[in-house]
Amino acid sequence: MLKKVLIGLGIASLAGALSYYFYKEYQLVKQWDFSINSVSLENIGTTTSTFLVTFKIINKSSVEATISELNGSVYINGTYMGTVYQSGQMAIPSQGYNLLTLNVQLDTSNVLNTAVDVGAQGVDAPIAIHIVGTLRIASGFLWATVPIDDTENYTVGSLFQ
Repeated sequence: MLKKVLIGLGIASLAGALSYYFYKEYQLVKQWDFSINSVSLENIGTTTSTFLVTFKIINKSSVEATISELNGSVYINGTYMGTVYQSGQMAIPSQGYNLLTLNVQLDTSNVLNTAVDVGAQGVDAPIAIHIVGTLRIASGFLWATVPIDDTENYTVGSLFQ
């Protein structure tokens, strides 16, 4: 009888330890660091323009994880410019980072209106690029949808380097 109780306690302890470990890893998966690494203007067209945006995504967890989806809205100096959506698998190493590069299609009319406002100030004019959205991250059977809310500041001259 004592042997059965000890085996039961051992199994319960193991299950509790595994549950605690996965709970802690899930909490870490939800606390990723996300920032805009670089931005460049790829082209300006008559109806759409393209920005190339590189995001740096840092994994604080001790297990490798995978990004499966990024969905967001792009604002420049407070004006809505367009949306970005990408799905696909990209691995992020444990306690490391990876760079995710996206082509962001923007509405040229909003880009041109903002460009006129900013362009009058010259190459040192400030440009605030704000991305708001979500990032879906998975690690094993754990997954989390992480909110994105990042603003990076540039100048007109730095975007055309």
